[in-house]
Amino acid sequence: MKIKVFWVLLFLLFSLNYGYKYEKQIKRTFPMDQDGILQLSNVNGFITLSTQNKNEISIKAIKRADRKSDLENVIIKFEFEKKELKVFTKRIKKQSTAKVNFYVKVPKNLKSLKLNSVNGQIEIDGQLRIIKSKTVNGNIHFKGVASDSEFYAINGGVFLIFQERLKGNISAETVNGTVKIELQKDSSFRIKGSTLNGGIKNDFNVAVESKFIGSKITGTINQGQYNIKLKTVNGNIKLLKI
Repeated sequence: MKIKVFWVLLFLLFSLNYGYKYEKQIKRTFPMDQDGILQLSNVNGFITLSTQNKNEISIKAIKRADRKSDLENVIIKFEFEKKELKVFTKRIKKQSTAKVNFYVKVPKNLKSLKLNSVNGQIEIDGQLRIIKSKTVNGNIHFKGVASDSEFYAINGGVFLIFQERLKGNISAETVNGTVKIELQKDSSFRIKGSTLNGGIKNDFNVAVESKFIGSKITGTINQGQYNIKLKTVNGNIKLLKI
């Protein structure tokens, strides 16, 4: 029995590390100050983004596939003009094993960031201004500072940590997954949240209305300077203090 377990674990480890036989890296750097705009769209693969103290956007894209031909079936396009950079992946053939993982660094306090993914997790870390992030299958993670921000997932959770007092409105929604947001205790906001199949937990002593189907939360904290909207259909909502 122990021998069988050993071989199963070995097989899983091999699959995780060697699941894709072929790999190709693409690195690009673009001049950009904090008043710039970045839009990045991916089909299969994760997006990891952080901020830096440089006036440039650096992108490392790693294409992986089971077949060498599939690497060429996925194209990464870059469209750069003045203060706006658009990056997106495109499949030449629909049937492809390829995936693309993006590692991105942008200037601190970048004016506008828009990230989209079909199948893949999105991770954002740093100090930004306007954020719009959406994925169909995958979680969204944010940790840092932002002004107005929107996060939307269909099959995945939304997990947000705001490391400074709020500076703008927040919208966080998912269909299937948890919505969790952590805020500074002195943040000023109006909260409106709902879940159809799940519970609501909050550290701000806001009353939760629980019904036979679903729960709602509505309230004002510290004069309510900004609006926060949290919503999920199947999952829990957590509004926590840091």
